Amino acid sequence: MTPKIVRNIILIGIVLLLTACQSPEEATPTIVPLPVETLSPEQTFVLGDVSGNAAWTIEHFGPLADYLAANLSDFGITSGRVVVTSDLESMVELLENGEVDLYFDSPYPALEVYENIGAVPLVRRWKGGVSEYHSVIIALNGGEITELDDLLGKMIAYDHPASTSGYLLPTSYLVTEGYTLTEKDSVDAAVAANEIGYVFAYGEENEASWVIQGKVVAAAFANSDFEDLSPEQQEQLTILTQTPSVPRHVALARPGMDERLQSRIIELLLEIDQTPEGPAILETFERTSKFDALPWGMMESLKILFAPVR
Repeated sequence: MTPKIVRNIILIGIVLLLTACQSPEEATPTIVPLPVETLSPEQTFVLGDVSGNAAWTIEHFGPLADYLAANLSDFGITSGRVVVTSDLESMVELLENGEVDLYFDSPYPALEVYENIGAVPLVRRWKGGVSEYHSVIIALNGGEITELDDLLGKMIAYDHPASTSGYLLPTSYLVTEGYTLTEKDSVDAAVAANEIGYVFAYGEENEASWVIQGKVVAAAFANSDFEDLSPEQQEQLTILTQTPSVPRHVALARPGMDERLQSRIIELLLEIDQTPEGPAILETFERTSKFDALPWGMMESLKILFAPVR
């Protein structure tokens, strides 16, 4: 044997000898427990909503989130979830960070997230069973207000500052018609002769009551809200004018979503009302009747329509 071979044999012998001398405890390998399985963000499909009642929203949006997740397994999605924020700014951040996948809202906030972060409009939602709606400006039936010019120097009521139909849409309409509107601190505040003053009543019922009681001369809210007033209230009110119609609700995907996933979501939403479980899911989802394709050029039309209040 050569010296090199002899040396290798000796080294192997030493290694075997050291291994044999170990105690059973030392020879047993350490067992590292496997981590508990958790869902990654990519595995969870998240619906988002801005609401003051998170528990109610999660209950009513949850079935739709679960339905979509169950039908998106080929994209690695295994679970559905609902995330609720109290304001639009927080929802925008979650969409931009990819923490919310799909978001539903009325036209004005939908336009904001579309333009500000590049959220992708997918379909129109028939919330409450209607595809589109408009605002009506109402006054006391048989009163002194019979046309829009009569509102000059007077006070009107809106719903709340984030309302599309109860503030943003009618204000855009009036500004486009050439009127100047100024927010006031109270219904008793002074209003200049060349302007229309407005206050927020925070609720369509309040708006209607204020007009009937004479606190304000007019109010604005959705045509569907007017139809929901009691027959007695409707008889005491008259519609001065109405705004152009806008989509009732828009579904938007987070920016950067894979186009194949977008297409699959569109397909699922367009077909859900025809599935066995779909109608019940949609009824729970704020009495949605179905989804359909977005009207052509819708977002550009909304940009023009809402330009006076942006």
